[in-house]
Amino acid sequence: MRYIGNKTKLLPFIEECFLEYHEDLSRTTMCDLFAGTCSVSSYFKPKMASVMSNDLEDYSVALAKNYLLNDGPPVGYEKEIERLNCLEPISGKFSKAFSPDGDQERKFFTKHNAMKINAIRKELDSIEDLSMYNFLLCSLLESADKYSNTTGVYGAYLKSFNGRSSQEFRLESYIPNFGKGAVHQGFAEEVVSSLKGDILYLDPPYNNRQYSSNYHVLNCLINYLDFEIKTKQDQEGAIKESKTGLTTNTNISSFSRKREAANAFDKLLSRSSGFKTVFLSYNDEGIMSLEEIENICKKYGKYRVFEKSHKRYKSNNSDNDKKNVSEYIHAIER
Repeated sequence: MRYIGNKTKLLPFIEECFLEYHEDLSRTTMCDLFAGTCSVSSYFKPKMASVMSNDLEDYSVALAKNYLLNDGPPVGYEKEIERLNCLEPISGKFSKAFSPDGDQERKFFTKHNAMKINAIRKELDSIEDLSMYNFLLCSLLESADKYSNTTGVYGAYLKSFNGRSSQEFRLESYIPNFGKGAVHQGFAEEVVSSLKGDILYLDPPYNNRQYSSNYHVLNCLINYLDFEIKTKQDQEGAIKESKTGLTTNTNISSFSRKREAANAFDKLLSRSSGFKTVFLSYNDEGIMSLEEIENICKKYGKYRVFEKSHKRYKSNNSDNDKKNVSEYIHAIER
């Protein structure tokens, strides 16, 4: 899944940092406290004794329930994928909100694809096997994102449908790794006090973009009958819906606010004594400075920082937009 701050390309670097403190990862437990798409926790699931994930967003929890709770794919998943792909598209709340099927004619998906996604999502509620349900809901989220008419986030959609989003939707399988896992949902600084293990991995938001408003469409797919779109009154007194279908239920992270981020980080560390080592992923474009992070980390144990430079490209890929970004792993040994 295309995702702000995705760490897939940095997984070997993260693993190298873990190994500096834990020689045998197979005997360790880890918590991925800002799990997002679960790329980190899913990667380490077969390498460790057990992994935990946490995130505030519903779409992240839905992904985690497949990638972490399922010990490999459920039996018979191929037939279920095939059956769901044969469903006829139907109009519904999701397709009306995020495609030309509705009065607002939003273009996050083509009308056909949104109706097909709608039909599959509705059918999932009839599946009683929880492992299968989690597997298929995760697969629907991942598959839907591949056909979205966006540049990678849902804060806006493209004016015209591009080649990817115009293709006919097909549900694909997203296979979980084998291993043991657990899933939590809540504000990181609140959840962490009740958890313990060997490794606490932190990948919080590092700029002012809120994940809740950038991926609200995915949350609506999870809660496809219950979401409510924001409205406001214009100058003439007419009630109008949010242009992008932003919902009334959006979360705000303190880590995305410059005045609050450092205090939120300090508060989180003060409550994370149940873990032997803490690792924070953060790059040099973040709200918190290197000095701020170092000063806070040193309050809680022996501090060390690892650095990896990599290329960052903006969406238009012009030469002027290419630059090196330094990714840091800040480590604390309690």
